[in-house]
Amino acid sequence: MLEDATLFLQDFGVPVDSGLVQGLGILDMPGEVIMNDMVISTDYTLRCETSKFGSLAYGAPLIVDGGTYSVREVLRVEDGFFCDVSLQRETDPDAELIIDGDW
Repeated sequence: MLEDATLFLQDFGVPVDSGLVQGLGILDMPGEVIMNDMVISTDYTLRCETSKFGSLAYGAPLIVDGGTYSVREVLRVEDGFFCDVSLQRETDPDAELIIDGDW
């Protein structure tokens, strides 16, 4: 059993802030996998300490590595020391939209 999550997260972890709790987590970006001629998409997923972020509610805001996300689901991993938080990336209303190469 891993006693100190910082040992695990310090090399690959990014800052995570729920407003009340701060820590580190490993952010997996969305991707696609082709399996049996089917495209399977993945979401943003954050692996982090259950003791810090395991009780986040659906829709809760979360800052991960400077980006704004909202929580979709929290699932405990194996023994429950870590959890995977499924996230939805929030768009920045002030960001410029580039359409068809209009730079």
